[in-house]
Amino acid sequence: MARRVIEPGDKRYYYVSEDSCNVIFKAQTDNLWQTSQIFLNSLKQTKKTLMDAGNDEDLKELVERLELIEENCTKLQRLIELARKLTVDELVEILEREEKSYQYERESRCI
Repeated sequence: MARRVIEPGDKRYYYVSEDSCNVIFKAQTDNLWQTSQIFLNSLKQTKKTLMDAGNDEDLKELVERLELIEENCTKLQRLIELARKLTVDELVEILEREEKSYQYERESRCI
């Protein structure tokens, strides 16, 4: 991944490579969040347009499906927001701890 560096007064563009996984992770989660926000906004607009179109039963069913998709997309955005606050090492540590806890619970139920 590369980052553009701008020097005041210089019209040329300079690029610096980024090798930190935290910088790359932050950029990827930012892009993912922006993409999901665009999707969520278009989903809300589509839902509003359909609701304004009338009270047809098929439209109501479609709006209900869109509401479910919107709910899931909102959950994914929350996950992205939480992940963006952590470093890669912190996130891996939390997930590994949870994975061990989950495996222990599963194994103790099988006994």
